[in-house]
Order: sequence, then C-alpha cells, then structure tokens
Amino acid sequence: MKSLSTTMESIAKNQDRVTKEQENISSTLANVTSEMKSLKGTVDANKKDFNLLVAEAVKRAKGNAEVKEVRPTLAVKPQPAVKPQIAKATSDVINVQLPPPQKVVTQTSPTYEESHSPAEKCTATSVSSNWRVKGINKTSAYIVRAQDGQGMIVRKDEQVPGFGTAISFDRYSRQVCTTNGLINR
Repeated sequence: MKSLSTTMESIAKNQDRVTKEQENISSTLANVTSEMKSLKGTVDANKKDFNLLVAEAVKRAKGNAEVKEVRPTLAVKPQPAVKPQIAKATSDVINVQLPPPQKVVTQTSPTYEESHSPAEKCTATSVSSNWRVKGINKTSAYIVRAQDGQGMIVRKDEQVPGFGTAISFDRYSRQVCTTNGLINR
C-alpha cells in the first residue's frame, strides 16, 4: 500500500507541473496573439502607404502628375517577434508496479434460440437474384440491389421492393427470409 500512496503523490506532483506548464504556454500564447494584433495594425498602415505610392506611380506613368519624391513612413517600427518559450521536458520517470494479471472467469447465461438460424425455418424455396445481403444482425439487414447498387436497411415486416415483406434474419448464414423467398449474400 505504501508504494501505491507514493505513486499517487508522484502523480499529483506531476499534475501540478503540467498545470504550471499549461499556464506558461497560455500566457505565451496571449503575448504572441497581442503582438500579432499590433503587427496587423502596422501592416494595415503600411498597406495604405503602399497603395498611395502605387497610385502616384500610375499617375507618373500616364504623365498626369509632376514628379515629386514620396517616401513612405512607417507607422510603427517593426520589432522582432516574441520568441515562444518551449517547455522543458521532465526526466522524471514513474515506475508503477502493477499486480500480475489475474485470470478472469466470466459466466455467461444461456440464451434461448431453438436453432441458431431463424431463416432455417423459412419455408421459401426461391432465392432472389436481384438483392444481396451486405450486413445483418438480429433485427435488421442491409441489402443491396445488384443492378444499380442501391442499398437499403430492412427490418421485420418491412417491404423489400419486388421481393415481398421481411420475415426473419439469419445472421449466421447471412440470409433474410421474405414472403417471396430468401435473400443471400
């Protein structure tokens, strides 16, 4: 029990360290975000100056304006970007002693199925050449029409176009029993 309590204490300390590192990363992110906003203002101001210079150059090219020297001024001098701090990796390794694996005994309750496949009770003799079973479970099946690949989910007492009404589903042999016959995979 002592090793479990020391392990829990070690985990709690590591969680505190992780929380502090997350706070540091959050503050660094906030600083970078504010710096980006201020740089966006600078870029917008410089863009306005650039557009004025372009307009002046167009006028000169057309000969409509007298030549004068226009020098843009920066609204704010650019400053180096904030260098984000990288969290230092901790070299603390936690060795946790786990108990040896134990054999788990599960008890299953018997299930009632007269025969494992309800479609075996199906009295239909014809098999659909138009429909194919793609997936099936106890209560429904996904069937696909062979001609065009159109698929649909069928449940008990639902119509299968051109092949009657679904009666039962045999998930073991992947068959759907309908009033007109069987749909195989």
